[in-house]
Amino acid sequence: MENKHKTINIEEEEFRQYLKSTKGGDSDAQNNLGRCYSNGIGITKDEVKAFKWYLKSAEGGNLKGQFNIGNCNEHGIRTVKDEGKAFKWYLKSAKGGDSDAQFNIGRFYYNGIGITKDAEKH
Repeated sequence: MENKHKTINIEEEEFRQYLKSTKGGDSDAQNNLGRCYSNGIGITKDEVKAFKWYLKSAEGGNLKGQFNIGNCNEHGIRTVKDEGKAFKWYLKSAKGGDSDAQFNIGRFYYNGIGITKDAEKH
């Protein structure tokens, strides 16, 4: 007997679950949806949509969303490269306790990226 059940793609199901969760305003799901679009997980890669979801997450106070928007601004990913904006988003995330953002804040101070170089703050 032939198996007529559709094979479930785990990545596509993951994407669908994140999308469903975003409807309730879940900022973690919004950030994860951005990650799916950014990396082509369960959906075609789309940096424009990734940026949109990262921003929505960041504006909702999500630390990883703030970090990801900082990264987009630092590297000019689907936005104009703006190291000053990157610093501000990294700082929000760092103040919330995100260790990756804290590292980047130190790196920005040490190298004078987007702000005045300050060897004492790195």
